[in-house]
Amino acid sequence: MTANKPLWERIIFTSDDEKQKFSKLRSYARTFKLVKVRKKDILSAEFLRFRLKNSSMDFRKQTRIIERIVKVNNQLSTTHLPEIVDVFSKEKNGKMKIYIVKEFVDGAFSTANLHEYITSGYLRVGANKDKNSDDNYELLLNKSLDSKQRFIQVNKFIDRVLMEIIDFQEHLLSNGLVHIGILPEHIGVGIDLILKFFGERYIVRETNGYIDDRAILDDAYGSIIIPRYTPKELLDYVSLNGSIRAKALSIISYQLAVLLFDAVTECTYANQDFDEKTLENAVLLAPSKVRNALRETIRTLVSEEFRNGLKSMDDIRNVLVKYHEMVGNKLMPQPHIREVGKNMEKKYISKDLFENLFDSVLEEETTKPQPNQQVEIKVYVKKYVVLQKSFSCDVIVVGRSSGSFEPDVDLGAYLPDKFVSKQTLMIERFEGKYYVKSLSDIPVYYQESNTSPAKLIPKGEYLQINGSIRLIIKPRSILAKPIGLEIQVKEQR
Repeated sequence: MTANKPLWERIIFTSDDEKQKFSKLRSYARTFKLVKVRKKDILSAEFLRFRLKNSSMDFRKQTRIIERIVKVNNQLSTTHLPEIVDVFSKEKNGKMKIYIVKEFVDGAFSTANLHEYITSGYLRVGANKDKNSDDNYELLLNKSLDSKQRFIQVNKFIDRVLMEIIDFQEHLLSNGLVHIGILPEHIGVGIDLILKFFGERYIVRETNGYIDDRAILDDAYGSIIIPRYTPKELLDYVSLNGSIRAKALSIISYQLAVLLFDAVTECTYANQDFDEKTLENAVLLAPSKVRNALRETIRTLVSEEFRNGLKSMDDIRNVLVKYHEMVGNKLMPQPHIREVGKNMEKKYISKDLFENLFDSVLEEETTKPQPNQQVEIKVYVKKYVVLQKSFSCDVIVVGRSSGSFEPDVDLGAYLPDKFVSKQTLMIERFEGKYYVKSLSDIPVYYQESNTSPAKLIPKGEYLQINGSIRLIIKPRSILAKPIGLEIQVKEQR
């Protein structure tokens, strides 16, 4: 495990408009806390930093969830997912946290979220005449606007959004995966309706057409239930601990139906149950000649009979093609990759990400009360051992005492106060292995043996201790002598 000194700095918003927009984006995140950041040496590029909201979660469990997201992202190797540019961990409020940094999608009309895109009126006829004009936005919401311009561009939404989702899901299925969290808040909208899919925690394993993912049933993984967008079979799969089968294509079809409904109603009914009564009574923002066809299309996609009989993504795709035929649209050639996943052997990822994600953590917790390792620390001044201590704990702090603070290994007697920090370095155990981490600006070097060259440990980085390690704390002033530390990890019998 490595934990790098963060090279990212938080972006401070300079206007209330920027704060408001990003605050709204953060409010849509169910699992992660979002911060907009930039790299210290590339200030012009913006990124998003994510960390799990559950601050009380065991760090090892956090790590396993993040590891799963990263491995799934790497396996899929698709531009449909935001690129992960960094993963690092750091201490926050006395606890270790793990972070992911992803590319930031600077979306159309300064929004990077399909929910905002829909509810702000950008799907209406005429909304793209001048997409950078504030006057255009006000015009769209004006009730005196010509009725035709208050209609949703249904054809555009079907061809550019729903068909793209189908292609994305087809690519996932070819890898034995499926995204069960397709809703507006999980879809980023870039310029020209280029889509990015978020909510990677909702990408789960599919086997023989059915959800097959034990990890999502564990409380530590967090809930994957989304009001209105989670069909009954997925609710039953979770609530009955996987004893009920949930068909992947059925879930995809159901979520596309709800998404289409929300688009053509601008999410007006988002606080109501999605059922036949709501569908029948809803006001669809579409010309009268296509409303019946729209309702029929949504009914078909959500129908249990249709979903139970699904055999391929083409069955879903054909429902949308049929809509075009019902309303007399000229079918345009679709640039979609229609053959993805066909006649291909599925590329399954490691089983432990789906079947026993937290097993290693649980095994460690059951054996934790009786540590079987001991850390022995010797402190050297001018080649003489001046202090020797042994520990059997998870965290050991080396530094100097100050006020009520007492480090486990106190170097204050051997270095003047200004040459040693209260917390100079920390030794920490993760998953049965010990690591050393430099905490201050005082240079700390390490040697793996007497003959190996000394190398600097960058501040904030973890270095694994393989049996033993020699450290040199070397203050920059010639008035302070270097201090040597020899750390040995011994197995107790």
